[in-house]
Amino acid sequence: MTNSLYRLPDIIKKKYQLSILFVYFCTIILGSTLYFNFIPNPLWVGNTLFQIIFFILYSQFIFKLSQGKTESNFLKLSFVFNVLVGSIWVIIIYAFYSEMSGYPFEFHAKDGLNYYTKGKEIAGLIPHLGFFSSVDTVLSGEFGFSDYGFFAYNAVLIFLFGDNIIIERLLNVIWLALAAIYLYKISKLCFSNKTYAVVALILMVAVPNFYVYAAGNRKEILMIFFLLGFTYYGLRVLHSGDITTANILLTCFFLVLIFFMRPILCLVGLYALFIAYINSTYFKGKIISKAFIWFGVFTSVIIVLIIAGDELLLMWDYSQVATESNNTNKANSSGGDLSAYPIWFYFSLFPFAPVSGFIELPGKENEMFMAGAHFIKVLYTALFIFGSVVAYKFKSARWIFHFIVIYFLALAINGYTVDTRFHMVLLPFIFLIVPFSTEINFRFKWTLYCGFCFLSIFFITAWNYFRIGIWI
Repeated sequence: MTNSLYRLPDIIKKKYQLSILFVYFCTIILGSTLYFNFIPNPLWVGNTLFQIIFFILYSQFIFKLSQGKTESNFLKLSFVFNVLVGSIWVIIIYAFYSEMSGYPFEFHAKDGLNYYTKGKEIAGLIPHLGFFSSVDTVLSGEFGFSDYGFFAYNAVLIFLFGDNIIIERLLNVIWLALAAIYLYKISKLCFSNKTYAVVALILMVAVPNFYVYAAGNRKEILMIFFLLGFTYYGLRVLHSGDITTANILLTCFFLVLIFFMRPILCLVGLYALFIAYINSTYFKGKIISKAFIWFGVFTSVIIVLIIAGDELLLMWDYSQVATESNNTNKANSSGGDLSAYPIWFYFSLFPFAPVSGFIELPGKENEMFMAGAHFIKVLYTALFIFGSVVAYKFKSARWIFHFIVIYFLALAINGYTVDTRFHMVLLPFIFLIVPFSTEINFRFKWTLYCGFCFLSIFFITAWNYFRIGIWI
């Protein structure tokens, strides 16, 4: 890997980046011949082009920013620029939503609006009942574990800053910038390659998905920040052997926060760290260190059960009686009738899902708003596939593949493969593998990539034709 330290990464090369525009224009042209009436109006076309051009220009800017600077200076500068750029995104999208839909939430807001309204109810009760009693009064019996965290987060912000939801969106920008730094550190910790770490950070802050979600009232950005924090500190303990009280406590702290955002991530994340642990060269023959880790984990579980056993059982009961309407909303957000298809159908959609929904359909404005981000996905998905050929040879990278496969399988089982928001937590781990594509250097690499692009064009076109049959 040392030879690639000064080699220009594929994701930064102009011919690869400009291929996104080629894929988009070819898809529009092909789609126009099949379903002309559903091609989006100039507003949506312009939005898609803006997202693609932003990715190209901002990724180039951040890469140049990293050259010739110390790691500390680069991370500080990138944090400042990412917060500034993200804030501009949030303010523009805030105004766009307000103008287009009449209120500053995503189109046809369900989850985002629910988080806000319930959070406001909780905040109103806090002066009278206290925080925990207020949460219990508003949420008990209606929502499960995975909802408590973000409702409580909304409530705290409304209680502290008033009914100003723009503050939460701007805080999302800070969480995103910090998450990118965590991703950089995770890459550097595992692969000891600054260029690889820079590429991972670039993708985190240049792919528009994250800004669109930061500008909405949804939990994905905060959840990704928690997940990457947990992963970083967990790797320091279980991969590098940096067994300190601070690292252990921070790992447990972020794990608890994840639990109240999306419990399945706790299991998948712990499993990935276990794979990193057994593939770590640091712990070979270190019986005392291994015993200390397992004793610490076992003790932590016992302490939690002793201190909060009754509360956990009560919350479990609440989660079991969560309303069917909550589950129905989640199923609807995953694509309506598509949720009826078998697991193998969803699992076979990798690496194409979620597919760009660029056609104009009633009620699918959010998909059109994300279209540019999904066209960019064609590029980094192909490079992820190339990079996987190299990366899996390194033991330090295997935990990433285990995380991706297990989480994607969980999505397939639940029928969420076509839902963008459930893919958000996968993206940072895919970004860790993308830089390895630079190691693949054979004569027909570009030809193979172009073949993947053409395959994606036809798949996206066919998928959108299929969608017309479902929703019209």
